Amino acid sequence: MDSRSKLVQAFKDYGGSVSSEQLLKFIKEDSELSQEPRSCIKKIVASIAVIEYDSDQKRYLVLKDLVRDKENLVCNSTQTSTSQVVGRQRCEVSSESSRPQERALIQHTANCRGSNTEL
Repeated sequence: MDSRSKLVQAFKDYGGSVSSEQLLKFIKEDSELSQEPRSCIKKIVASIAVIEYDSDQKRYLVLKDLVRDKENLVCNSTQTSTSQVVGRQRCEVSSESSRPQERALIQHTANCRGSNTEL
């Protein structure tokens, strides 16, 4: 198993979210990863994870795939509920429509033009 696969597996073993202390401990305990240059480990981690802050303001490294999935879920649920609200608002506006006002305006415009168009 290569270094990248080992790190991805470590993230998955920790539930996708790893504190830097946990990650360092894992790297030190693994004989192959501990031999890797630090710059290689940083590049691998940067390619598979992003930093997030938890409610306790601690930094955690989170697998990018999980972050993307979470963002997609949030976007989809937000779009759905927003579109439902917007649709509902449109229905309410059209049902409360200002039809009498529209009719009066059309009638007024028609009268001003000299037309006797009834609606």
